[in-house]
Amino acid sequence: MNYQILVLFIIMALGLRRKMFNRRRLDAGMPDAAPSPFSRALTELLAAAGGIYLSLMLLVQFLSVDIPSQVDIIGLEIDPLALVAVLIASLQPFFVNSKFLKKW
Repeated sequence: MNYQILVLFIIMALGLRRKMFNRRRLDAGMPDAAPSPFSRALTELLAAAGGIYLSLMLLVQFLSVDIPSQVDIIGLEIDPLALVAVLIASLQPFFVNSKFLKKW
């Protein structure tokens, strides 16, 4: 059996178990843990990257551009559109407060 799949199922099972514990605690009236600034930032980053990824997918399909399905970066096979989306979403906060955008 492929060990990566086994590890994935174990992580999913532990995550579901933790969600059930959190749900029981919330239903019992216990205070829920407040989200940390890191978890909020990570959620916003992934949401932005997901939106950018969908836009890039639609653009590539609309323009009928052929791109490789996987690229090898440091031994990891990654979807190039996903990589570009995460990079754009990661760089976006640096450009929000830039002087260039304040002139517009």
